[in-house]
Order: sequence, then structure tokens, then C-alpha cells
Amino acid sequence: MVMNYRIYTGKFDIPGERKFLGEVRDIGKSSSVYIVFFDASAIAGCRHIRAALSFAERSFFENKNPISNFFEMEILLYALGTRQTGFASGFGIHRGMNDSVILICSRIPEDGKRKDFEEKAGDAAGRIASLDECTENNIILVRDEDCLEHLGNLTADRISGLAEIFSLTREEIELCGTDRIEELVIERCALLDVNR
Repeated sequence: MVMNYRIYTGKFDIPGERKFLGEVRDIGKSSSVYIVFFDASAIAGCRHIRAALSFAERSFFENKNPISNFFEMEILLYALGTRQTGFASGFGIHRGMNDSVILICSRIPEDGKRKDFEEKAGDAAGRIASLDECTENNIILVRDEDCLEHLGNLTADRISGLAEIFSLTREEIELCGTDRIEELVIERCALLDVNR
């Protein structure tokens, strides 16, 4: 099996998490895809999301030794480098305005048609964009070449937030440099397997 994925960004005003997550689950189920929402402030970049997806896929499908009962939560846990679902949920969606990074993914057989996934992902993205909570009535596909533009703007505030979430010390950041924050974050995600 091969994991295909697409990364999107979007803004959502969510009055109730339960209703919104129910709608998103329905979209994922009917489109045969997994959909994960991340708080953009907790994401260091596209490589961070790809690494979390890879770690979760290995844990959930290959090793069959997941932390969570749901693949979507497994991805969120690895993205935040924690076993605590309560902590991870706080960096998914929340009541009020959400600046979100959205991962849409699906496992298909190696000889499967990638075009089928593209159609499924496009359908799911369109349906997510049509939800009442989507404030701009669209979500933006983030291609690899656009990742830095959409997710790579690591301001001092974002670096400080990522340092707090991932327990990055000032010394680590100074030693590696702010341009390598994403690598430090991915390292923390990988440590989840070690700390099991």
C-alpha cells in the first residue's frame, strides 16, 4: 500500500467542535479518505506533516501497535510528539476562529490509480470548503514548492510557540539556528516511538 496525501490551509469559525468534527468525519468516510485538522501554530512546515504521517502509518498499519484507536488521532499524536490525546486534541480544532492546516490522505494499493486519490481528495476539499464554518469559502492546496510560503513563515512568536509545544530549549535553537526549527520538531516527533 502507498500513502497519498494533500496538504491544505483554511480558516474556520467553529461554534461547536463536536458538530464540525462529525461533518468532517462524514466527508472523510464518504470520500474514502482520512482528514486531519491541525492548528497552524503547531506546525513547523510540510516536512513536519509528512514525517508525522509516515510515523503514524508505520505505527498504525505496518507495526499494528498504535497509540490511538483512530488513524487521524495517531497522525495528530505524532505531529505533536505526545501520547496524550487530550493535549493533542487542543492542537486540532477548537471553538472560535481556527487557522488550520488540513491533511487529506488515503492508502491505495501500489498498483492503484493515483488519479482516483486526486479525485477523492479534491471532492473532500471542496466539501470542506462548502461547510458553513469555512470563513473564506475555500481552502488552499499547498504544493511542495509553495510550502515555505504557506507554512514556513516562522516569526519570533511562532518559534516561541513551537519551542513551548515541543520543549525546545533556547540553547538547541541557538545551536541549530532558527532555519532548522522544523528538523528539531521532527526529531521530537520521532522520539515518540522511543518513549513508548
